[in-house]
Amino acid sequence: MNEDQPEYEYARVRISGTLICTSDLHVGDGDLKPFKKFLCSDSEQQAKKEKEEEKKEAGSYNTVCKDHEQRAYIPGSTLRGSLAAFLEKGDEDVKKLFGHEESASDDQYGKRFAGNVRIFDAHIEPIDTAGGKTPYWNPHSGTFISHGIALDDVTGTAAKGKLFRYELVPAGTSFAVELEADRLTKKEVATLLGLLSRWNGTAETAIGKGTSKGYGRIKWKNPQVSVLTTNALQQWAASNTLNAPHFEPAAFLPGDVAGLFKQQEREQEPERKRYEFVIRILPQSPLLCNEPGFVTGADQEPDLVFQARNGKAIIPGTTLAGAARARGRKILMTLVHQANPETPLKDIAPHANKLIEQLFGSEEQKSALEFSDATDTTTETKTKTHPQYFNAIDRFTGGVKDGALFNVTAAQCNMLITESCSLNLNWLPENAHWWKGLLLFIARDAIEGELAIGWGKGKGYGSFTVTIECQNHSISSTDDLINAIASQFGENAADTWITALSDKINTRNQIEGVVA
Repeated sequence: MNEDQPEYEYARVRISGTLICTSDLHVGDGDLKPFKKFLCSDSEQQAKKEKEEEKKEAGSYNTVCKDHEQRAYIPGSTLRGSLAAFLEKGDEDVKKLFGHEESASDDQYGKRFAGNVRIFDAHIEPIDTAGGKTPYWNPHSGTFISHGIALDDVTGTAAKGKLFRYELVPAGTSFAVELEADRLTKKEVATLLGLLSRWNGTAETAIGKGTSKGYGRIKWKNPQVSVLTTNALQQWAASNTLNAPHFEPAAFLPGDVAGLFKQQEREQEPERKRYEFVIRILPQSPLLCNEPGFVTGADQEPDLVFQARNGKAIIPGTTLAGAARARGRKILMTLVHQANPETPLKDIAPHANKLIEQLFGSEEQKSALEFSDATDTTTETKTKTHPQYFNAIDRFTGGVKDGALFNVTAAQCNMLITESCSLNLNWLPENAHWWKGLLLFIARDAIEGELAIGWGKGKGYGSFTVTIECQNHSISSTDDLINAIASQFGENAADTWITALSDKINTRNQIEGVVA
């Protein structure tokens, strides 16, 4: 072929755009910092209070990637890896864009070839946030500290020694993205834009840590393309000028990239996929999902204030997952005990735990259910508060305990809604139905208001009902649930699932094997 007629239209392509966090984000740098050094309040009074509390705090937090100015950023390697993760490595377009490695032989390593795409680090664009309502908010870095606690499935209270902390970039934050690619055709530019558009705010393309908890969802917005044509490059080279070559704005539509995905991703059976759904939470009482970050020391009580982002109450996705997991375990323990009434609960608990881990994950396995945070839908600038005072009662005298007056600030919400939740069937047994029966019971209990979350469940706080939006169905009653299952999976599907769960529980060999 004539070297003056290259196989591409553009010598270089530049693409810029914005990544918006649709949920909190943690892209870690692998470092830990002492929690007591994270002092970042805007107000002098609050900073003084934090310095006093600093002496009482202990522990550390996982930090995010920061640039030389100590501002959060997303490494280009993270973004590049996100785009290439599910692509068929042998495809010629993929090899050209992202590089490839030739097969190694017995006596030498395979040759590696760099791709044509370069993705630069994405730097944070400042946002306005209600820092006073976000614990340990750092306006300079654009991050805050999130505290989490592990709850005991049986008691519903915090498990001792299970407090943990992460630095997060809050939802709503934007990052400026820039990338370049050399020697591309028009089709390849469209392909690259199609891959970028896969960042659509869903869990499937989330990045960083905690994606199963709803973290790391990003959305690609406002793409701008400019191109350096081969003719413009030749003219610039012949002009003998020190000025940069001229890039022209260009308009492209994202290309169809479905054929670039790995074969197993493309050829999944219809039932082996990810189901997306949205949960509408309707509180029936004041809601107080407490922010553990407001705990001010081992010898003090926490400030009982509801969690909020920018003044709007939230229910963390981890809290929703924990409530569903605890209810599922309770259901399993009940069914296993009914099948083996003479076996002590401590002996059948391992069997229930083994089953619940298949659905909600463990240290070795990712959860098949992913919940995003639920946010108050009020049109007001801030969630309406519900302050209340309490007296602790002395259990011996029955009178008011001296010095035990305390107050709480709960949220008064009409509705909270999740961004998007999902059920990933690829993490579940393919030819089993028992877990579907368990999910049916959990969903039924949530719809009927049998679950409660947060502080004060014994005082009437934290009760709620839900409406589940999925697959063109709005499910707000048990009848809706059964009808939606029948419509989607067949008339007798619900009965089949419940029977499968019963059969799983009544399999003596499995139970005896665990007990043994």
